[in-house]
Amino acid sequence: MQRLAELRLSAPMSVEVGAAEGDLVELTGQIAETWRQLGWTKPHWSALPDERFLPENVDGRRREFFASGADDVAQLLEILRYLGREPEEFATVTEFGCGLGRVTFHLAQRFKRVVACDISASHLE
Repeated sequence: MQRLAELRLSAPMSVEVGAAEGDLVELTGQIAETWRQLGWTKPHWSALPDERFLPENVDGRRREFFASGADDVAQLLEILRYLGREPEEFATVTEFGCGLGRVTFHLAQRFKRVVACDISASHLE
């Protein structure tokens, strides 16, 4: 894992933040459908795109897949500590895009309460 002090931050960029409501509805529908489809066809790979986690390779690697979430939480904890915060300070952590729960389990080991959400019902199933 790369140490926080070694991370290179990119220069600020312009981000469009406004959109017509109809465009947002259409975009959200397309995103949901894409992730729903991936949840049925390549659930592990869609959460961690590595050939080891393609459907034809994932058998026997599920433990490795779920264990890899610990690295993500370790990085989050390092960022919090850099900012002078500790997990105990947070009543609830919300994980958006939890997928199959690869990171969720590890968050639950460190935080009092975790709310995990995903746009893809197939991943949640």
